[in-house]
Amino acid sequence: MEKQEELQSSVNFALGYGALGLRVFPLSLEPFMPVRGWPERATTDPSMIDRWWAAKPDSAVAVATGLLSGVFVLDVDQKNGIDGYESLRLLEKANDPLPLTWRSQTPSGGQHIWLQYPRDERVGSRVGVRSGLDVRGQGGFVVAPPSKRESGGYSWLVAPDQCALAPPPAWLLALVGQSSADAVATPATVVVEDAAHLVGYLGKLMDGECADVAAAPPGSRNQRLFRASARIGAFVAAGVIPEGFAKDQLLDAAASCGLPEREALSTINSGFRFGRRLPAKVAYRGR
Repeated sequence: MEKQEELQSSVNFALGYGALGLRVFPLSLEPFMPVRGWPERATTDPSMIDRWWAAKPDSAVAVATGLLSGVFVLDVDQKNGIDGYESLRLLEKANDPLPLTWRSQTPSGGQHIWLQYPRDERVGSRVGVRSGLDVRGQGGFVVAPPSKRESGGYSWLVAPDQCALAPPPAWLLALVGQSSADAVATPATVVVEDAAHLVGYLGKLMDGECADVAAAPPGSRNQRLFRASARIGAFVAAGVIPEGFAKDQLLDAAASCGLPEREALSTINSGFRFGRRLPAKVAYRGR
């Protein structure tokens, strides 16, 4: 009777995830084997889900991550001497804490942190964005509760019915999103003739970044503000742009695109902290 209830629970969870817009498919965990053609076949269709689990009622529930499901997952590992929680703690200390969102426990003691897939960035599946931290995004999948394997089960710590799926903070997108990461991953190096040329370069940089923020549409405003703040923050860290001046200019740009001041200030400060880790390098030609 207990086994029957467990099997019924799996298909009910799969149907529930489908109702949330998450594309699901059956997965064998022992051995680990997803249904053939899962990237194209993962579905929200209840009739298909019923047929799959009727054929293999002991299947685990897998959720395809990425744009169509509208989610990506930060996978925090804790095994084989690797502590992803410590990596996450250091990232949150240097930036801001992750928002309240769905969280599930994995059999090894790790966690899956579920977040909204961004409309204006591409988040792929990557291993080792930091020690013990992987990302399941476009082209990937995660095992979802109440799936079980020999080593233990998957369970919700914060379930979908307890809170909304949260958007990722801008600093996390800069870490895992392709365009954001490329934009701020290496220190900027500027070679100029003299101090006057440097002032001209920095003026154009400020104008361009602030114009990009001011023109940002809803859905990409915080990401653009973070990128601009990280780029400008690298020059603040180098001591060539006054922090107060840069902050005022960015706040004006954020107001132009409709971001509330408190929200904008938090994003700017987070971007500046990111920029401080990669200070810009300024050199004078011939010196």
